Amino acid sequence: MKRFLRMFIWAYIITFFSICLQFGNSSFQVSAWSETDIPVHVQTIGGYARDGQLDTAVGVATDSTGNIYVVENTNNRVQKFTSSGVFQLTFGSYGSGDGQFNTPFAIAVDNSDNIYVTDRYNHRIQKFNSNGEFLFKFGTNGTGDGQFSYPIGVAVDDNENIYVVDALNKRVQKFNSSGGFLFKFGSSGTADGQFGNYPWGIAVDSSENMYVTDPNNRRVQVFNSSGVFQFKFGTDGAGDGQFWGPNGITLDDSNHIYVSDEGNNRIQKFTNSGVFELKFGSNGTADGQFSSPYGVAVDSSGNIHVADSSNRRIQVFNNSGEFLQKFGSNLAQDDGYFSAPNGIAVDSSGNMYVVETSNNRVQKFDSNGEFLLKFGSNGSGNGQFNAPNGIAVDSSGNIYVADTNNSRIQVFNNSGVFQFKFGANGAGNGQFSGPNGVAIDSSGNIYVAEVFNRRIQVFNSSGVFQFKFGSSGTGNGQFNNPYDLEVGSSGKIYVADFGNHRVQVFDNSGVFLFKFGSNGTADGQFNFPRGITVDSEENIYVGDKNNNRIQKFSSIGVFKYKFGSYGTEDGKFKYPTGLAVDSNGNINIADAGNSRIQRFIQDRGAPTGSLTINSGIASTGTSSVTLATTATDELSSVIDMIISESSEFSGASWEAYATTKAFTLSAGEGTKTVYVKYRDTYATESVPFSDTIIYDITPPTGSATINGGDSLTNSKTITMTLPATDSFSAISDMMLSESDTFVGANWETYTSSTVFTLTDTDGTKTVYVKFKDVAGNISEVYSDTIMLDSAAPTGSFLINSGMTLTNNRALTLTLTATDNLSTVAETIISENADFTGSSYEAYGVSRVYELTSAGDGIKTVYVKFKDALGNESITYSAEIELDTTAPPAVVITHIGFIHSIPNKTRLFYYFTSQVPKIKGIAEALSTVHFKPLLGSTDYTVTADNKGKFTIIISDPVLPRGSVSLDYYATDSAGNKSVTKTLNLVIGEEHFPKPEGTNITEDSTLVELPETSVTEPPTPSGIESPTPIMPSPKYVTRIEQIDTNSFLSEFRVKLIDEQGNPLKGVLVSLHSELQQATTDILGVAIFKNVQVAEHTLAFAYKGEEIEKNIVVQVATLAAKEIELEPVIVTVRESRSGLVYFLIGLIVGGALLSFILYRRSRVRK
Repeated sequence: MKRFLRMFIWAYIITFFSICLQFGNSSFQVSAWSETDIPVHVQTIGGYARDGQLDTAVGVATDSTGNIYVVENTNNRVQKFTSSGVFQLTFGSYGSGDGQFNTPFAIAVDNSDNIYVTDRYNHRIQKFNSNGEFLFKFGTNGTGDGQFSYPIGVAVDDNENIYVVDALNKRVQKFNSSGGFLFKFGSSGTADGQFGNYPWGIAVDSSENMYVTDPNNRRVQVFNSSGVFQFKFGTDGAGDGQFWGPNGITLDDSNHIYVSDEGNNRIQKFTNSGVFELKFGSNGTADGQFSSPYGVAVDSSGNIHVADSSNRRIQVFNNSGEFLQKFGSNLAQDDGYFSAPNGIAVDSSGNMYVVETSNNRVQKFDSNGEFLLKFGSNGSGNGQFNAPNGIAVDSSGNIYVADTNNSRIQVFNNSGVFQFKFGANGAGNGQFSGPNGVAIDSSGNIYVAEVFNRRIQVFNSSGVFQFKFGSSGTGNGQFNNPYDLEVGSSGKIYVADFGNHRVQVFDNSGVFLFKFGSNGTADGQFNFPRGITVDSEENIYVGDKNNNRIQKFSSIGVFKYKFGSYGTEDGKFKYPTGLAVDSNGNINIADAGNSRIQRFIQDRGAPTGSLTINSGIASTGTSSVTLATTATDELSSVIDMIISESSEFSGASWEAYATTKAFTLSAGEGTKTVYVKYRDTYATESVPFSDTIIYDITPPTGSATINGGDSLTNSKTITMTLPATDSFSAISDMMLSESDTFVGANWETYTSSTVFTLTDTDGTKTVYVKFKDVAGNISEVYSDTIMLDSAAPTGSFLINSGMTLTNNRALTLTLTATDNLSTVAETIISENADFTGSSYEAYGVSRVYELTSAGDGIKTVYVKFKDALGNESITYSAEIELDTTAPPAVVITHIGFIHSIPNKTRLFYYFTSQVPKIKGIAEALSTVHFKPLLGSTDYTVTADNKGKFTIIISDPVLPRGSVSLDYYATDSAGNKSVTKTLNLVIGEEHFPKPEGTNITEDSTLVELPETSVTEPPTPSGIESPTPIMPSPKYVTRIEQIDTNSFLSEFRVKLIDEQGNPLKGVLVSLHSELQQATTDILGVAIFKNVQVAEHTLAFAYKGEEIEKNIVVQVATLAAKEIELEPVIVTVRESRSGLVYFLIGLIVGGALLSFILYRRSRVRK
């Protein structure tokens, strides 16, 4: 034992002096690294600092338009969302400058939508506009008026006074809108008006009463506008109206109070007097559940917005506590996202393994950072974890996890399949208390750093205990919470001695070699070093946790560089822990506080750069050029450069690097290429970089054409066609002017076609142009001319030769237009003043135009003219009245002395006078026409302004016999009413008057009934227009005629086509509402029938038949008149010949009747 002890001491002494000699030897070489030679950030995996994602959302407020503002204290920023949760903007970052934050907490919005944020660790309030632009700040650290100690809550009243909960000073301060101190109230304690540690939220009603949450006293206190205590509500507990950590508070428009009860994970609603109304929420991650709710806000619609901080989201509820929506993110358990990633390792293929303490799992990513697989869950079974921290991978790809709270090491293959485990809770050999770091050497031995046993244990590859070293303390080889360790390729063991703020190095037997570091922030000092790793050259990388940076040291602990600072941006850290360097020199860092992995790259490559001649101009007119030589090197400095027109750099020499260089091109026009190479501190040469330029001293040539060669234009705006070429370079500029000396003109960018504006006066215009190439050579002057004519044509037009009324939609337009300098080429016509839907057409002096607008009335037509140059006239217009409505049908009211003329299309009367007098009604002021069917005579009369007319058919007189007169009306527009027919049989004069009657010479003797089924007599040669309906025949009899306008009896006889009577047919007389059934002779008898128009109706063989009959006073009293039967066919229609035969039959019957009467008179 003594021998072993002596050997240990001698080994320690020799090692110590060898290190001292190394530091003291002037010939010892250390690679020089520039302060800029820090790794470059290349990738972030996971994290919650992306736009629209939330990490510890603690404050929430809404503005007048429903926008939502969310404070993230860990990301030191405010995000703005729409009312539906769509990201709009973000502002703020870590720091103490204007617009920067250090753990912001609460937020308020005033009536102008300005934003107030409590900047907690900067002990101030900052004000921003709604776009996140900084306006002003007030407050400093202290206890005086207007000073703060970690302010939390903030509110703004309707007058924009600002109220701040000054947490550690245990008071509320009130300020005016400019941040000027007004008054304060509150002190430490539990009495009314006093506050426990950290009074939190504040809300102000319209009367400026203040509602303050007092979390440690588990209550809400209410004060008046002067800060005088009014009342309180709430006690400690989980019941209704009780609190366990009331934090956020807000009021709705009705002064209901909403309080975020953080410890109970719920929101409670109270009346403005503190009476409990309702609650909602419970612990969890589902919709409507919370994990540490803080801020609460109510929008103008009464919706409640809750900052669900640990769930990293905002939840929105209606005023009854019903869930509406959520936004933000709670991605910590999703693939590729993390919760407390503390350990990281990389295998030989570049795959990365991350152990998550809070999620109790390991995630595997490929070398590009793409998620591959995960394994592990919370528990103590095989493959389960309880707060794991460290991880390592051996050369075979096996994964070793320090399962901290289960006090063991678990081993998995590279697919995450459990292999074996070792260790148990305790302080004995092979037992663990807080195993945190794990490392594997080249022989597969396993090294475990125990935080609470403050030692390192070494096991073989099967997990069998080999030896241990270390104890609690501050001496060499002693530890204060050793969190992580690494084993280099040399076998040295590097330990992050967390609580002692240092790194200790041991040989592979656990013998102390040296240490470096102390507590502080300077280079080489540490503030709780948490992670450690080494690269292939055994450079040492330390995660300096509370300094939020990574430091790099040589293998003997000499500081090389540092990178990182506190923040959420890429390249910044929030408590970095685990580190791993892969075979490509990439540094992978577990940025635990930001829940992400950041990857940085080290590059020892050659410098990179570029070369630009004359700022990138394509051509030059001089051989002297300026080179812009830009070059960088990631790990050292650019020292030299070499320049030549030869890609082989023949004859060129290295010279000191400079960012600009004057250079002379070789003789001769044409394309010139210049090459450059750069060399860094280590004499590493870059690849050649080059740029080209055209050396050109020959001016360009070109031409100018106006409007494609047109000789005339009506527009001052013309198009110039400007083709130009250059022998060696491109055309860069041109100058245009109406002055051949280019007075007032400027060079402009060349284009082969451009728009140019002529001066105002009409006449011959000349435009001059010259060109310049990129080398600055200027061409001769080119020009073209054109005649400017901007005068519009003039004209007029008439509709239908000036008529004011028409019944025809087709109008004739007479167009007249002239132009001073050219011809009238086109016209456009429309009924719309803006000519919507119309197009120009060729001009002509006459044009038929069809009206398009619907309906009759005044129609306005608009016309414009355009000359050959496109000049457009003013709009001309004219009106005409369109009347296409036919007048109503003419109604005859009197024929001679006959009154009560039925209003029917065809009338049949017997008349004795050849000069009948006819009265009737037509459209007022219309012309009434009576035209015999034979001949061309047109008897006309104009109705008066009431529509009445009287006409005597006299010139010429009507012939005796059968006469048919078509009669109708025409209005002033020429519209024609329907045509009716008056059929007259004009007998001889001096017709003897029947005895016992008062009938005059002009009276109708017999009216022949006309119906839809009976064709009246028609003059010979005129085809009847009315079709003949089907049979049966029937006979009507008029008997015992009364002079009192009633017939005492009216008979109808029905017979079939063979003349057989139809018995038992029910006949209806609609006008008198009478019915009768035919007897055995086919006769139906109606009593007391009024002299008027009647409708007879009956059914025959399934067909309904109607007949209109006009019954008038007959000429023979108490005598019977029998008409010949009229045949009506039911089943089939008749041809034109049949209609003609029927007409002959009816005409014969009428003639027989007349002859019969005449013979009786003579007797």
